[in-house]
Amino acid sequence: MRELAEERFNLSLRVGGVAVAKIHQHSSARVRVGKHRLSPGNEIAAFSGEGIELAESRIKSDSHFRYQQSFDGNDPGLSGLAVLRRQACDQPRELQA
Repeated sequence: MRELAEERFNLSLRVGGVAVAKIHQHSSARVRVGKHRLSPGNEIAAFSGEGIELAESRIKSDSHFRYQQSFDGNDPGLSGLAVLRRQACDQPRELQA
């Protein structure tokens, strides 16, 4: 992704990840996740909470949290890319501001 963004769009991109469980385990910061239905069969995730800023800060400041895969020049095939792995909730809840 990083090299793709650089080559095609002249953007500097850091791609990484921090487990939500680790954020909750080592900090009082929380990550809240909701689902917004744009239309039937078309949904997006909505994230809020201080844990999002904490994850972003760690990815930007510590290379341990960054993904280092290189781009081989082929289209990486991003269709169907899922950013969120979720487990079913007991009851759906509205995301509060």
